[in-house]
Amino acid sequence: MQFIHVFTILVASVLCVFANKTDTQNSNVTTSELLEIYQGQNYGYTQYDYSYYKYHRDPQVWDDARKICVAEGGSLAIINSEDEATTLRLLMFPYPPTDLFDVSDDFKNKVLIGFHDYFEENEFVAVNGEDLVNTGYTYWAEPPNDNGGKNRCGAFYRGADWTQTGGLSVVSCNERGTYICEIPICTIAQTEISQSVPININGKKYTFHGDPQVWNEARKICVSENGHLAIINSLNEAQTLSAQIYVHPKVFSAPNIDPSLRGTILIGFHDYFKQGEYVTLDGKGIEYSYAFWAQNQPNDNGGTNKCGAYVIGGGLRVTSVSNPKDSVPRGYFLYPDTDSYYKFHTDIQTWAEARSICEAEGGYLTIINSQEEASFLVRLMSQYPLAVLDPAITEKEYFIFIGFHDWFRVGEWVTIDGKSLISSGYVHWKLGEPNNAGGWERCGSFYVNGGLNDLNCDFLQPFVCEIPANICNEF
Repeated sequence: MQFIHVFTILVASVLCVFANKTDTQNSNVTTSELLEIYQGQNYGYTQYDYSYYKYHRDPQVWDDARKICVAEGGSLAIINSEDEATTLRLLMFPYPPTDLFDVSDDFKNKVLIGFHDYFEENEFVAVNGEDLVNTGYTYWAEPPNDNGGKNRCGAFYRGADWTQTGGLSVVSCNERGTYICEIPICTIAQTEISQSVPININGKKYTFHGDPQVWNEARKICVSENGHLAIINSLNEAQTLSAQIYVHPKVFSAPNIDPSLRGTILIGFHDYFKQGEYVTLDGKGIEYSYAFWAQNQPNDNGGTNKCGAYVIGGGLRVTSVSNPKDSVPRGYFLYPDTDSYYKFHTDIQTWAEARSICEAEGGYLTIINSQEEASFLVRLMSQYPLAVLDPAITEKEYFIFIGFHDWFRVGEWVTIDGKSLISSGYVHWKLGEPNNAGGWERCGSFYVNGGLNDLNCDFLQPFVCEIPANICNEF
């Protein structure tokens, strides 16, 4: 997680564009042309009210389903009303769940649709970048259960039979399910915006925000002003924006900005769905808009740089996103030899709760990268002897939860950032470990005298959070 201060652009008018199957350039499409294109044999879309829909019964994982919808000129369906939810149920109704043989039982009454919480856990957004609470439909069939962070992708539950109303659900992004694509019949939506440095280019309205924000906060601000983070669609648009923004005094002199980042603004693309595959906030591949990269970009910095930015006059780049440097939470201290901030939490938690607390503080359950870091943790634990900890601690031999697990496959240990444990640089296990005692030891821990250990994820243990200092100080 990186800590950044950057600039933002707001696009305050929204233009819906579609990708013709034989022409990868975006273009405006009339209603009559839509009827001809999307009701043809190659697409099989059906019109309901103000959108075209297609129920795909070839199961896909969520990200592949999203890509297929984009390739067809649309997006995974976004439900905006109870009437639209009924439309989705009507699409699915002719195909009973018993006809689906290659999906799990949990998916037989669900269909993948266009929302997720990849940006921030439990903050659900539609694939067009709009907060779910603003879409007009937030009826949950069941309380969202992230299943320890594994369920991050949106689905719609149609009900076991027609007497049930259905509703939203979250599912594993890696499990295959059927899905519905949607292509809206769109018009240009002009909106009123704040008068903070307004820019008008070919009928599109922009607002330059000179107050530094992290990417996700910038996205929310733009949505709250009835727009979205800017999507650059052509070289001409990039050059025109550069000329308009270059003269703004805060572009090169905003406070709390690293000098190397002056002249950089946040815009609306990312690779949260799949590392290295950059998509705009409306779900289209970056190659369909403007894909001229600045020198030595994209540089994902080992997967930590996931958010889109634009160097004025220089092209696209990617940055990281978290809280600014001065928001490092109270209780963290810097250990210079590892160049990270640490916090020992004496409040005992399950592994999943510990992970969530670290993320809420802008960090993560610590990942040990060297013997030096392991030795430091031994010394840190010695400052909190077992006698001063909550007596309700589950494992009295004294372990702390740290950031690795084998939830993806038993015995294949990975860190919480998705890398193999071997690649972390420290794989020294406590004698006799890992042993998966009782068949439930899936979460990582560290022994008071040194060494890794597998532990039951539901045990209550102290834990250590980490925030890399070089990330805190970079922006």
